[in-house]
Amino acid sequence: MVTETSVRYGGGTRSHTHRRIAPWVGDRRLRPRKVSRRTNATLLLAALAPAMAGGCARDDADTESAPAGGGSSAGLASPVSVLEDPVLWEANAAREGDEVSAVAPGGTMELTVSATIADGWYIYSITQGEGGPVPTNVALAPDQPFLPAGTLSGPAPTARFDRNFDMEVETHVGSVVYVLPVQASPEAPPGLAELGVRVRYQACTDRVCLPAQTVNISVSVGIQAGE
Repeated sequence: MVTETSVRYGGGTRSHTHRRIAPWVGDRRLRPRKVSRRTNATLLLAALAPAMAGGCARDDADTESAPAGGGSSAGLASPVSVLEDPVLWEANAAREGDEVSAVAPGGTMELTVSATIADGWYIYSITQGEGGPVPTNVALAPDQPFLPAGTLSGPAPTARFDRNFDMEVETHVGSVVYVLPVQASPEAPPGLAELGVRVRYQACTDRVCLPAQTVNISVSVGIQAGE
């Protein structure tokens, strides 16, 4: 069998010819066995199953996404496929009607972090106990001119029995909003600064759990000039 493959390089396209000869057994030449698309799909699902099942165990080695947002006071985490991440996160530090939040050095403001959760999925509360799934946590990134000024708060979760962990858990479905008081550093220089937020969470359905995720969100905040 002779096949020709075209490979595109930076300076043009080159063709390579490959010759494959089927082996002989006795007086018969063996031909490659054809595999249907359905068989390939079945093999792919079988290969993915152990990785997805492994997500049901608590895993401290999180998957971390690249920073998103910037350029406005609302940061949006980059969406990916539902198989990878069924939760879309957004952060906002601006008052209603303002495009960009403004704060004086040493001043405080409220950072809201909201999650939109795909149908059939849920995440765990910020008060979820140890020994099971990964609880949700919202924290400020290090090395920035902003500091936490209070305790993270959120709505009351729904208690339920989770077959993935064989225990009672606290969950949120649909959407949830968390609030974190933030203070601008007294030494923060005037101008536009990026407020970095890290959200750690785990998403599950009634049948499967994904590994814990860490999402980075960036929110623009204006630092006012001191008097």
